[in-house]
Amino acid sequence: MSPKLNKIFSFWFSVIAIFSLILSPLYNSALAYNQPSALNYLQAHSTSAWSTLGQVALGSSSVSSDYLKNISGNSATDFETPIIALAALGKDPKTFGSTDYVAKLKTFFKDGQIGDPSSINDDIFGSLALVSAKTPLTDEVLVAEKNYILGLQNSDGGWALSIGGTSDSNTTALAIVALTSLGVNSSDNSIANALNYLKGCQNSDGGFTYDPHSPYGSDSDSSSTSWVLWALNSLGINQSSWSKNGHSPYSYLETNQTAEGFFSYQTGSGEDSFSPVTTAYAAIALSGKTLPIFSSQPQTQLFDFRIEGSAETVCAGQAQGPTALDIIKNAAVQCGFNYSIKQMSFGPYLSQIENDTASGQTGWMYLVNNVSPDAGASDYQLEKGDQVLWYFGVYGWPVTRLSASQTEITSGQNAQALVEYYKDGSWFPLDQAMVTIGGNSFNSDSAGNEQFTAPDGYYKISAQKSGYIRSNQVLFKFGSPNSSSVNLTANISGEVQGTSTPPTSTISFTVDATNLDFGNLTPNSPSEKQLTISNTGSVDLNFNSSVSGDPVFTNYLNINNKTWQNFKTTVNAKTSEAQTLKLSLPTGFPGAPGQKSGKLIFWASVK
Repeated sequence: MSPKLNKIFSFWFSVIAIFSLILSPLYNSALAYNQPSALNYLQAHSTSAWSTLGQVALGSSSVSSDYLKNISGNSATDFETPIIALAALGKDPKTFGSTDYVAKLKTFFKDGQIGDPSSINDDIFGSLALVSAKTPLTDEVLVAEKNYILGLQNSDGGWALSIGGTSDSNTTALAIVALTSLGVNSSDNSIANALNYLKGCQNSDGGFTYDPHSPYGSDSDSSSTSWVLWALNSLGINQSSWSKNGHSPYSYLETNQTAEGFFSYQTGSGEDSFSPVTTAYAAIALSGKTLPIFSSQPQTQLFDFRIEGSAETVCAGQAQGPTALDIIKNAAVQCGFNYSIKQMSFGPYLSQIENDTASGQTGWMYLVNNVSPDAGASDYQLEKGDQVLWYFGVYGWPVTRLSASQTEITSGQNAQALVEYYKDGSWFPLDQAMVTIGGNSFNSDSAGNEQFTAPDGYYKISAQKSGYIRSNQVLFKFGSPNSSSVNLTANISGEVQGTSTPPTSTISFTVDATNLDFGNLTPNSPSEKQLTISNTGSVDLNFNSSVSGDPVFTNYLNINNKTWQNFKTTVNAKTSEAQTLKLSLPTGFPGAPGQKSGKLIFWASVK
C-alpha cells in the first residue's frame, strides 16, 4: 500500500454581490438622457399599461391604476400587458379588477399555446403576464409555453412574429426575455443562438433595426433597440459590451429623446400616437430593467443533485431545473461532462453520459427524494426541496447513503461510518458494503457499520455494493495534514496574498494566490481569477477541493469550468498548473447584496 499524504492550502476571499435585477440598476442613473422629462411626458399620457410600466421603471411612487379595474376584451393581448402593469404596481391581477384577469387570460390557452395560433406575440406576453402574477413555473400553461416558444426558434437563431415567417429583432428579443423568466438557463444554446442573431440586426449607429433584410428599410429605431436592451438586461449583459463603431444601444436611444421628453421612433421622426409607448419602451430599457419589472420575477431555484456513473460520481452539487432532465443539462455546464439525449416516441431519453451508454436493461435512471417518479424526466416538474439522483444501472436498484457522526479523526485512530439503503420510505442497515481508502478495502457489518483508517490526510469516501446505487461521498480528515508549507495572509476586503516555503519532504506543493477579490458582481456577469498550483515534490499528485462559507461560493464557484465539488486535476512532479476560478451569479439570484466570504481548501494525494 502506498501511503496517501495530503497537504492543505486554504485562504479567505470576499466579494461584494449586488442583486441588480431588483435592487439596483445596471446603469448609472446619472447618464445623459433626461429622466424627469421622460417621466413628465408619460404622466401626461398615463392611461395606458405601457405608460404605467414606464413610470414604474423610472421610480415614480404615484402612478394611476384606477383605469386598470375594468379591463375587457376578446383576445389574450387585451389582458396581458395590463396584468404585467398591475404586478409592477404591486397589485394582484386576480383580485384588483372587476374579474380575475389571470383566469381570463388562461381561457385563451388551447392546444399548447395562448391566443392566436398564427402568432407568437401573445404567447410571449402571455408567459410574461403569468410569471408577473406569480404563477408557478410548474404550471401546465407555462410549461407548455416554454416548450412552444423554444420549438418555434428559426434556424438563424431568431423568432418570427408570424408562425413560419422570417426572424425579426423584436420577437427574438422578447423570446429571450420570456424564456429567461420561464427558467431557461442563460447558457442554453437557444439563448446563445438568439444573441448571435440579434448581433446581426445591429447597425453602425449602435441601434437595432426590426429586420436587417427588410425591403422597406433597415434603419435603427427606438422600439427595436429598447426591446434588445430588455433582452440584454434580462441576461445581466452590460449594454456597453454591445457597442459598434464606438456607438452603444444606450447612446443611440439618447439621440432620439426630444426636448418635450418623448422618444421619437427614429431620429427626427417627431411625435405620433405611438410616442407614449415608444417612450415607455425606452424608459424601461434605459433604467436597466426588463419584463416583468418588479419582484414578481421568479428567483432562481436550485436543487440538490448527484449523478452516479458506472465507475465513479460524475457530478454532484446544486443546479437549476425546472425538470429532472434540465438538471442534467445545467449540471453539464457546471461540471463539463458530455451527454446525449435521444428523441423517442415517448419523449426525450437520456441515453449517455460520458462513456456510460444505455444498453439492454442497463441505462440512466432518475429518482426524486429516493423514489422513482411515474413520469418522464422531461415532464417531471421539481418542487422546492426536491433532491434528484441520476444513476447508471438497472431499474429498481436501492439508494444507499453513508453517514458519520465524526469526520475529523485523530491520527492512527479508526473512523466509523454507517451505510444504509432506502426501502418503502425507511432506511435500513446495509451489510457487506465496501469502502476503499489508502489502498485498503473495508466492509460493513450486519448493522451497516464500517470501521477504517488511513494515513493523515483528507479523503472523499463513498460506499458501494453490487445491485445498489453508490452512496454519497463524505469528506474525512485524518490526523493533522501538514500545512506548514503554505503561509497566507488575507484581509476582510478580500485581497489575498501568499508566499510559500516548500518543506523538506519530497511530497509537497505550493499555491501562488494573488488578489482573489472577485469585486462587484451582478447576475450573469462572471468574475474570473487565476492561481497556480506548483508540485514541488518528486511524485505526481492528484488535487481536489472543498469550499465553505457563504452560499455565493458554495453554490456558484467553479474551478476550471467545473463546480468546485467536481474539481479534479493531476499536477506532475516538478511542474505547475494554472487554475481558473470563476464566480457567476444566475438571473434571479436570490441572495441579499453585501460583502460575502468563503473558504477554499485544496488537498492532494499521491497519484
